Amino acid sequence: KATTGYENNCCEKLTLVDDFLSQTRGINDRTTESFVNDTMLIFEENGTRDQPLSTLVSHDEHWTETSLSGLNVVLTLLAFHRPLNGREEAAYLLSNVNKIFSTISQYDDSDHVGFLLPVMKTIIDKSYEILQMNVQIPNIPLHRATSTVLDDFRQYCLSSNSQEWQMFIQRHIEPLAEHYRSMSIRPFHMNMKIWWNNCHEMMMIGVHKRNRRREIKISSKSISRNHIIAQWRLRRHADQQRILQLAKQRRIHQLHVEKEWTNREKYIYDERGPWSNEKIPNERHWMLSDRENIHRMRCKLVENNDFNKHEDASRLRDNLGIDSIDESRQSLLEESFKNKNLLIQQEILYGNVIDEQELAAVANETQSLLLEEKEKMIIGTQCSLITSTLVTEGKLEITNKYIYFFDTQSKTCCQNDFKYPLSWLQDVHLRRYNLRPSALEFFLLDQTNFLINFDKKLRRQTYQKIMSLKLPGMKSVFSNLSITLTPQDILKESKLTEKWVSREISNFDYLMMLNTIAGRTFNDLNQYPVFPWILKDYLSETLDINDPNVFRDFSKPIGIQNPKHMEDVRLKYEAFDDPTGLMKKFHYGTHYSNAASVMHYLIRMEPFTTLHIQSQSGKFDIADRQFHSFQSAWLNIMDSPNEVKELIPEFFYSSEFLINSNKFDLGKLQITNQIVNDVQLPPWAHDSPEEFIRLHRLALESDYVSAHLHQWIDLIFGYKQTGQAAVDALNVFMYCSYEKAVDVDAIEDPVTREAIEGMIQNFGQIPSQLLMEPHPHRQTREQAAFEIESQGRALNIFQNLTHIRAFFVEITPANDKLCDPITFISIPKNQVRSFMQQGIPDTLITVSINGVVGNNGWQPYDKSLSNFFTFERDPTLQTERNRHIIAAPFSPSLEINSRLFAVSHDAKFVFSGGHWDWSLRVYSLSKSKMISSLIHHTDIITC
Repeated sequence: KATTGYENNCCEKLTLVDDFLSQTRGINDRTTESFVNDTMLIFEENGTRDQPLSTLVSHDEHWTETSLSGLNVVLTLLAFHRPLNGREEAAYLLSNVNKIFSTISQYDDSDHVGFLLPVMKTIIDKSYEILQMNVQIPNIPLHRATSTVLDDFRQYCLSSNSQEWQMFIQRHIEPLAEHYRSMSIRPFHMNMKIWWNNCHEMMMIGVHKRNRRREIKISSKSISRNHIIAQWRLRRHADQQRILQLAKQRRIHQLHVEKEWTNREKYIYDERGPWSNEKIPNERHWMLSDRENIHRMRCKLVENNDFNKHEDASRLRDNLGIDSIDESRQSLLEESFKNKNLLIQQEILYGNVIDEQELAAVANETQSLLLEEKEKMIIGTQCSLITSTLVTEGKLEITNKYIYFFDTQSKTCCQNDFKYPLSWLQDVHLRRYNLRPSALEFFLLDQTNFLINFDKKLRRQTYQKIMSLKLPGMKSVFSNLSITLTPQDILKESKLTEKWVSREISNFDYLMMLNTIAGRTFNDLNQYPVFPWILKDYLSETLDINDPNVFRDFSKPIGIQNPKHMEDVRLKYEAFDDPTGLMKKFHYGTHYSNAASVMHYLIRMEPFTTLHIQSQSGKFDIADRQFHSFQSAWLNIMDSPNEVKELIPEFFYSSEFLINSNKFDLGKLQITNQIVNDVQLPPWAHDSPEEFIRLHRLALESDYVSAHLHQWIDLIFGYKQTGQAAVDALNVFMYCSYEKAVDVDAIEDPVTREAIEGMIQNFGQIPSQLLMEPHPHRQTREQAAFEIESQGRALNIFQNLTHIRAFFVEITPANDKLCDPITFISIPKNQVRSFMQQGIPDTLITVSINGVVGNNGWQPYDKSLSNFFTFERDPTLQTERNRHIIAAPFSPSLEINSRLFAVSHDAKFVFSGGHWDWSLRVYSLSKSKMISSLIHHTDIITC
């Protein structure tokens, strides 16, 4: 079957032959016998078999340029060159041309028939005598030399004489032509077929040899790769890992050295240092620590060694530009840091100053911060460390001994690494991040915690693996609960609501635990714990917490504390309509708790000052929009339904965030031109932040708040959070703030996904819903006291302070020559026996000014009912010879008081400070001797 490529080849070949023969010079030399034979074979191959004109005539046309070229070639060959070689060759030519002529005649194509007739005439003239045409067909007109010979031949073929011509062809020409084909053409085809088969065979042999050589070459390369290149790559990888490990160890070592230099500088130049200069005040700056106490309060401040006064942010706010001096100084610092980093990189890359001994030395110094040998890996996964300041990509590794996090970011490599003993792990809580259930929060024995974000599947696997370890330190009520339990189930299992109702826990502790169970955390500003506004009186000189009029309405959201706003908010909800159907109706376009509101309240305290500036494009917000006055903040709530910010826990325990101790330039108010500095307190606080916090916390624990706090809980954590109850309570927020409202992972478009995540981070997040029914009321004090008395339980001493009586107990004998008063008394919390248990007394530890330790016995009852308690003095206190004394002497310049001592919860150890060598001493009560001394402080321990 002819193909397009085959036809094109034939066309090109005939065109070349036609062009070759059409040259005027040397025509006889061009047409040799071999050339003629080969050209005739082209016609035989291409158009003289079962399908004439199969290649000379295209599939869509009956006559083409190719056919014309071919006929022109035939005409040239026959007209000007050798005579025909025998009858068979003449018959063969006449037969083929007649077939073409018969085919063309059927279409009545006179133009092309006129071109073909000279070819036919030439053949007839050359073979007239050889084929005996004068005998067979004497009437044929082509042999006559007349001017109309071509027309006569055409008429001859179309007239009745055509039968004579056809009989001549069939009887005399075709047998001779077939004989010529069998004797000349077909043997040639057979030879050519054999030749092509030989060519194909030789080609395949060549291909096989080439492939064989290639396989041998590849095999040799593979052998070379396996034995040489692979080993080289392994060595290169090992060297790269060694260099990276060295760089990491050098970085850790550098951080350690910088920290040590800072500590040495503090020791030398501090107020009690040997080189301190009282005439030159050494200003110290502080920032909030991430340490928490047992009530989840962040009260501790740590010194801020990288303090920045943010003067540039203040100047940018006032449109004054950046100080050129500060800008040049900043550029010099950046340049120096670049040079320093470049030197370190060059040392690492070229190894000019690094050898194996240095590597070993650095490794020994930083061994405590890296993964130790002979540890069994339990969990190792990629994750993100979420803090209030940044998100750090890294890897979490948990072994049978430690918990590691390795910072893998190139810019902050090693800066956020940490390592904690696995035995310190007390609790693990399920958390959300950007409304995804993908995070875990770890709580440790030293009152620190950290938030880790995983892939959804990895979080589940990690949590289950940690729970399967059954660590002895994990004693929380949540630790043994399954991962399948919802926050609602966890709250129900914890019995916290029942304890709050019966007044066993305070309002603050209950709200903090609700925030914790609902997923609120200090580590994510978008999920910061939320507390309610308590008061609305910020103008009175005194605060009467027994007056209901000083409190807010807990049954309504903060946005409608002004009744005038209720109708506006309701109309806004009813009138809202999103044509796209994506956004649902809402009452408030902002949220009561998000990162912006947290930074708004804590702007005077680092690191929130820096975060605020970063969120404001490198400058402070204008002073009128900052938190500068309680009265102003409450007036904003009363004036605008869009002001819906609730409070944060710091309003009930921390006074430091109300003071601008770092002396930031916060600007001036536009109307009064008043400089914004410390927060302006209500008159009843008497300009004392500590007094404000005391009264504010007292108001939180008041009877009125206790009686109405459940209404606010219904709005934030309860059944009024979602559904028709939320609509009726005018408590609906933006749809993207609610849990499970948006599946971010299901959004394929990256632009849309990024926009949704931005909305979640900017608008805030609703806490997990904890209650589907109304929250129960809290009992009154009388109801709680009656229930306790009816159940035979001990009364809460702090709720019965008016009934306390004082009794005198002599611990040191009155005739003692040395006056040694008691300065410390402690009854450990978690003793083996409770206060109400009959029998052996509990332990009561005393420490005198001279360090004499007494291990006394105490019971809260006495059979004689004369003293209402039993006290058994330590017999070693009777005589001076048998007394047990803390061995290390105290600093002579320090007043010995109770803050220098502490007792372990199991009454086994006494911890003491205030010693002259800056040490922390550990005294064993069971062994009656000092068992340890730790010296890590840079001054005398005073508390």
